[in-house]
Amino acid sequence: RPQSFQVFDHLDYMTQRFRCPYVIFYPILSCDGLNFDINRTIAEIKGSRYVEDKAWRGDIVVVKYTDHTLDTLDNISISDYAILRNYFRTHDPP
Repeated sequence: RPQSFQVFDHLDYMTQRFRCPYVIFYPILSCDGLNFDINRTIAEIKGSRYVEDKAWRGDIVVVKYTDHTLDTLDNISISDYAILRNYFRTHDPP
């Protein structure tokens, strides 16, 4: 499997889940066996919390679903950016 995914349906310390969960797809295996480049956007989001050994690498794709059955995609808006920024700032890759 060249990529994996992670379902993201709440932020830390939240008591309720999001109505529309996010799924984060990230690469885990390159064709040539080398490490992927560091994702600079997420590195900038992490700011002073950035640690190169625990960096997100490669192209990250985030999708938003309309419900928890993960059947239908929903549009991501600028308001979702704050939620995603919070998630990537506080979470290292699996």
